[in-house]
Amino acid sequence: MRRSSYKVLLGLFLAVLTLAGLSQTATGQTIVRQWRIGDSNHQGRVKISDGSNQWCNLESPALSADVTITMPSATCTLSSSAAALTSGSVPYAGAGGVLTEDTVNLLWDATANSNELTLGSGTAAGQLKFLEGSGGGVNFYGIKAPATLAGNLTLTLPSATMADTAVPFMSAADTLSSDSANFAFDDTANSNELKLGSGTAAGQIQFLEGSGGGTDKACIKSPAALSADYTLTLPADDGVAYQFLQTDGAGALTFADPFIWTSNTTDFTGADVDTAQPVFAAANDTVTLPANTTFLLEASYRIKTTGTSAHTLALLFGGTATLTSIAYQAQSTNSATDILTQDSVIWSEVATATVVTSSASSATHHSITIRGMVRTNGTGTFIPQYQWSAAPGVAGVVEANSWLKLTPLGVDTKAQAGGWS
Repeated sequence: MRRSSYKVLLGLFLAVLTLAGLSQTATGQTIVRQWRIGDSNHQGRVKISDGSNQWCNLESPALSADVTITMPSATCTLSSSAAALTSGSVPYAGAGGVLTEDTVNLLWDATANSNELTLGSGTAAGQLKFLEGSGGGVNFYGIKAPATLAGNLTLTLPSATMADTAVPFMSAADTLSSDSANFAFDDTANSNELKLGSGTAAGQIQFLEGSGGGTDKACIKSPAALSADYTLTLPADDGVAYQFLQTDGAGALTFADPFIWTSNTTDFTGADVDTAQPVFAAANDTVTLPANTTFLLEASYRIKTTGTSAHTLALLFGGTATLTSIAYQAQSTNSATDILTQDSVIWSEVATATVVTSSASSATHHSITIRGMVRTNGTGTFIPQYQWSAAPGVAGVVEANSWLKLTPLGVDTKAQAGGWS
């Protein structure tokens, strides 16, 4: 080959390969500070042999600008796997620094601008982990697919930052959305409030029937307009049969009986005395009334004695409750046996003894009906009682199924209900 031909080949090689900062170590290793492979007309490529006539090629794609790849600051060995990488796989440094891929569980799909990173599709569900900061430890927050799905599901993130207290929910086309005006959660000062509504429609909660029943629902809904805020506090238990839900006027709800009542299930024998004694047997004779309450008072007694000492019968109400007022009408009979007889009527406005029968020196049977009203000022016990004017000689008996009922009507100053004017 002519000398001029060698000059031409050498010029072409230098045009393709440029070395900068060339030096040599004491062991004879060559250190190159910068290599430039290729030029404006030639694509650069580095061929690295495995020692057995197999090559690993590193070459540059077409670029619109210079690209610099910065290597790790610590000693690092990165080598290629023996096989060619699969299209769509995401290479990562595996054991020993070998460039590795997992074509089953880690794939990138850029076809048709889908830009999808696939995690999982092997034996385990895909999971994305967000590790806590270096000062926090090694815990992580994970987003993981269920073990099985009925079909593909894509969740689309919101297009803007969600407002404080907003509650994310799924809207049309599986898009994660929020509506801070009508659906928000407030945990300031431990209020822990879920807010529904504040737009044009009042907030409501819907309870759908079971899947076998249909598509009907039961709803709890706010009125269209309120004069002020109010809170209803649920009862501490589920109550018992036949009770109803009542409020204390301050929003506290409890289950209560529709009225207070008591009775004798069998004949109740009292004492042959001239002092006050209970109408009803022990465990059924005393009730504690709340303060500031108006009650409708109703009762029906059947009291008798075979004693022949002269005596009258009086009614009274004992206990510790402070009464704002009491007033009732008592109708009573007074006969020696159970026969039709004329009754006596009296109106009483005291809780102390009110005589309801005339004096008799024989056995007496008394059928008594009471209707009236009781208003409490302070809480305390309330005990229906009766009293003979003198011991009749034989203890009195209050017959079975005698009863008394108190129906709460409202506060102690309440005068009416139902819109009277």
